[in-house]
Amino acid sequence: MSANKDARLDSLFTLTEIISQSSDREKIKQKILSDSIDWLSVVEIANTHFLTAALYFSLFDKELLNLIQDDELIAYLEQIYTINLHRNQHIIEQSKDMTEILLEKDIKPVFLKGTASLLENDYRDVGMRFLSDIDFCIFESDFTQAKEKLLSVGYIPDMSDPGIKDIEKHHHWWPMYHQDWDIIIEIHKSILTFPYSHLLECSENTCQNSSYYPEMTMLSPTFRLIHTYIHSDIVDRNYALKKMDLRQLYEMSIIIDNHISQIDWKYIEDFFKREKLWNQFNNRLCLINALFNVRSPISVENDKSKLHLYV
Repeated sequence: MSANKDARLDSLFTLTEIISQSSDREKIKQKILSDSIDWLSVVEIANTHFLTAALYFSLFDKELLNLIQDDELIAYLEQIYTINLHRNQHIIEQSKDMTEILLEKDIKPVFLKGTASLLENDYRDVGMRFLSDIDFCIFESDFTQAKEKLLSVGYIPDMSDPGIKDIEKHHHWWPMYHQDWDIIIEIHKSILTFPYSHLLECSENTCQNSSYYPEMTMLSPTFRLIHTYIHSDIVDRNYALKKMDLRQLYEMSIIIDNHISQIDWKYIEDFFKREKLWNQFNNRLCLINALFNVRSPISVENDKSKLHLYV
């Protein structure tokens, strides 16, 4: 391995050690004091993987910011975090408002991805997780009525989305925006796009109410973990392209760390073996342990455990 790749890996591990929920603060402190961290490289990796806000808050939370002798760097990180914090606060409020609107028709939105993480308060701070929009799924029988209700209260579809070729077959409707809110919403009729939609259904069996917002619904931890993995590695093809989606690995580590006793590990292992995806999924579990010090009960170290460990 070249010196440049070694340096990049060192920056990667510095980033993941800082943002990990189970990191060794004293070890990070000594590394900062030794002045051996290439902060430009660390921040570049964080920016690439939308983890800059998580980097700032983790340094703040571990009381390490005052050890960094670079005021410009700290100001930059704080600005990114502050913008993201305010955006996520708006996402929570908009999600609550949308839930109230749909519940008027006895329609229950099931929040997905990062919105579910915010509503379940999975991250140590609301500002840590980057989100681009609000994703939620509607039970198939309620889908048309849900669209009509949202249109009636002022949500407007953006029919210019180049990613949607056939709206009738697409797994979510046109992205929608509202003049009173900042965030685009995507209403899903299936959680995953075709041909993977059969792998994960939106049903009473896969959902639960939020612990912090009881009127709001999301996938249970078992199915959130499955969804996060499949969306990143199978739908977006990161595993086939030999890419490591660090933000999604971090999300998986957060779900595992916070909900390890609630996750049905036997179901997950059986599911991935049945779908012939076990080796790929196990690789990601091993990477999560290597990067974030979060071990799952079913991961198995082998010669493929560290595949794609590079940036």
